[in-house]
Amino acid sequence: MVSPVQKLIADADGEYSAIMLDVDNGPSAFHGENNQNLYTIEGLNAAKAALKEGGILAVWSAYPDKKFTKLLRRAKFEVSEVEVPASHRGRKRRMHTIWIARNGSYQSQNQKQRR
Repeated sequence: MVSPVQKLIADADGEYSAIMLDVDNGPSAFHGENNQNLYTIEGLNAAKAALKEGGILAVWSAYPDKKFTKLLRRAKFEVSEVEVPASHRGRKRRMHTIWIARNGSYQSQNQKQRR
């Protein structure tokens, strides 16, 4: 079964400037059966195809995942992995991970057109 977000991604062709995924607990943690394809090479290739040149795929995770970083690179994204603090109501400070994966080089969407 395909989730609604997977269908939107699969049906797009270079339409999105950004796709932000905050699904389950990330690629290596438990994820719903319908979401597992988001974290495969096929899912990442579909996301790449849905993005404009220079578009960003951002993926949140409760945990770091070196295999997922490598998979993003295998899908030919330019990848940055950022650790951000997580709020846990006074408990020991934890960090979460956000991958920022760029589809090719940055292309400004705000350039004025020349006449």
